[in-house]
Amino acid sequence: MSVHEFVKRTYRDKHWEILEKEMKTFLDPITGHIKSEYLRETHCTVCLSKRYKLSFKKDGFNFVKCEGCGLLYVNPQLNEEKIISNYEDSPSSDSWVEVLLSREEQEFNIKNKLGPVLTDINTLYPERGNILDIGCSIGLFLKLAKEAGWKEYGLEIHKKAVDYAVNDLRLNVESKLLHETDYPEKFFRVISMWGVLEHLTDPRLILKQSYELLADDGILIIFVPNGHSLVTRVLREHCSTFNGKNHLWYFGPYTLKKLLVELGYHVTKVYTIISQTDEIRNYLDYSSPYEYSQNDMEKVMFGELQAKALEDYILSNHMGSKLIVYARKKQ
Repeated sequence: MSVHEFVKRTYRDKHWEILEKEMKTFLDPITGHIKSEYLRETHCTVCLSKRYKLSFKKDGFNFVKCEGCGLLYVNPQLNEEKIISNYEDSPSSDSWVEVLLSREEQEFNIKNKLGPVLTDINTLYPERGNILDIGCSIGLFLKLAKEAGWKEYGLEIHKKAVDYAVNDLRLNVESKLLHETDYPEKFFRVISMWGVLEHLTDPRLILKQSYELLADDGILIIFVPNGHSLVTRVLREHCSTFNGKNHLWYFGPYTLKKLLVELGYHVTKVYTIISQTDEIRNYLDYSSPYEYSQNDMEKVMFGELQAKALEDYILSNHMGSKLIVYARKKQ
């Protein structure tokens, strides 16, 4: 399937349109900046430094680079109340659920993201145990884990996603935030966060809470957009990953490992997926990164062999667009 067909069949094009319209509602029509009443100043969540330099601006948000550790993040950020209300119920959140419910999206996620991780944890824990998926969305990872013999627990605040996970998939999912639960200490063999950490105003807090809930032999799995990726570095403000409303922190392998180690974790596995060479090639060919050709005509800049070499380079150097990290408690 071509990239163009995948975007259409997963309804990503419609989601991007809705998101673009929604982003405009946050802007002051006079200044073109985010309305000040929605914002709060912050500092680096990794090294806690307050020193930063502006990297670029997009959709009224400032994207800055920490002078202490190099973390790229949004500053100022939307206040927590505005963020939570947006995730509970908004047009863009609803449209993203439609993306996740599409057959093509689920097949892609199982093959490239969820399936390999599930294989790993099934191998590590043949006797299974309790698994918690924080921000589980429609519950696809929990569904696969439950079928493999895990006792599933899920947390999700988006109403439409929770309804599908509970009523359609019959999963044990609650509409709560982690601090609102009363799970016992060391209750979970596995805790996963698929595209969650970058959305939180305080990533440190949820990592500390997860540490207490993780069994001594347990493992934490984190999936985030990769701020170290080649596509984000080349495209910068033209990259769809940069969304100041939803993505607040842009961890890379170094910064995420640094944060986890400081909080008592031992990082055991780091890798990236999805090279996004098509988007890079489009941009270097003076086209919009996301204007995919319907017949995927060969780009002027790269032939097929060159594109394969570029993809190999990207993934072998942890520069894919999505970052996956496994971490354990230090023994």
